[in-house]
Amino acid sequence: MGLYRWIKVRTNFLLDRVIDLCSAILTNMHGFPGSRWENALRRLVQTIGDACLLMNGFPRQSAFGLRGGEWSIVFIGSDRGAMEIQELLFPDQSVTNENLGRIPLWRIPGQTQRWLGEGIHLVIYESSRIQPWRPTARYAFTTPTWVFQILPIPEPLEQAIAGRRLHGIRHRIRRANREGFGYRFSQSKEDFDTFYHHMYTPFISARYRELALLSPYGDMWRRWFRKGGLVLVTQRDRPVAGSICYVGGETCYTVEGGVLNDDPHLWQQGVNALVDWFALQWGRARGAKYLGMGHSRAWRSNGVFLYKQRWHARVTRQRRIGCDWIFLADRLPPSLHDRLNQIGLVSEIDRKYYGVLLHHEDVEPDPQAIESGAEHAVEQGLAGIVLVSPRGVTTCVASP
Repeated sequence: MGLYRWIKVRTNFLLDRVIDLCSAILTNMHGFPGSRWENALRRLVQTIGDACLLMNGFPRQSAFGLRGGEWSIVFIGSDRGAMEIQELLFPDQSVTNENLGRIPLWRIPGQTQRWLGEGIHLVIYESSRIQPWRPTARYAFTTPTWVFQILPIPEPLEQAIAGRRLHGIRHRIRRANREGFGYRFSQSKEDFDTFYHHMYTPFISARYRELALLSPYGDMWRRWFRKGGLVLVTQRDRPVAGSICYVGGETCYTVEGGVLNDDPHLWQQGVNALVDWFALQWGRARGAKYLGMGHSRAWRSNGVFLYKQRWHARVTRQRRIGCDWIFLADRLPPSLHDRLNQIGLVSEIDRKYYGVLLHHEDVEPDPQAIESGAEHAVEQGLAGIVLVSPRGVTTCVASP
């Protein structure tokens, strides 16, 4: 290993540790809710973490050419990010993934313009929130890779499952007693071992396949389990599912969950809804006013996002340091334009979250469609929609 490579590896190792520390601080900031001291500290920690994330990718980022049946896309960022974009935009297509080499960060704006001028339909740049070399295009918007969803705990608790949208979840919960379901809280290592190896690991591995990121056993034990414990769903006294939960400030956080052996029969019985319902009960009994339902991908077609919004969870900033995706295009083919709207990306503006709506270059926006889209976004826990025009102008449209 050359000297430069050795220095870069060691530097990135140290930067990763600072990023982890900043994420841990953001995750554990429960005191002084809404106070100016908390807000100032949060901004400082966020800035330090974002700066380290920028330096982690300095001075060059990898670029990947993704070519499917109709579209040519360039992704700038990590290998994992390229895989996620491929799965998101080309779910049922054969895709050619070409490594285009590594590009200096300061040359990315100019290179983006060249790619778009040469016929590339879309460039996506995985970037720190701090980015001095931000590329531009006629269509340009930014989406976080993750958001956090939080649910106010109502009184009485049954209001949490009221309404037409929660009919299915309400039905499953009401059947729980007849099918022998209940819950207990545990802080035993034996239960933690069962949860980690036979619930959490099979569940995450089956859901995310090659994109699965498993929390290490030791990290989960030290960082989360010892702060709270396990809310274990039982069926006839046998643990079948669970979630690590702890209370911080006024919020009960559900950190990681799992289902015994990822059993499809348990899924059919609605055990995922029972995990959240029992976590609500456990958190309220300990004085929590909110249920932190965890992080979700920042697009509204995502299954995890949709499940949580059915509970009327609202969208907030993720509680850790993470990348943004910058989407850039000059002319979008109609099929790609429609695919991006179908995905339902989310964008942050002034600490509020909006659904992204792109409109065609030669068609004026339909006011009725905008109003309907904004109302639907509010129902999903957002502030409204962001209308992205081909002129590079972004308009926030909030539902009345």
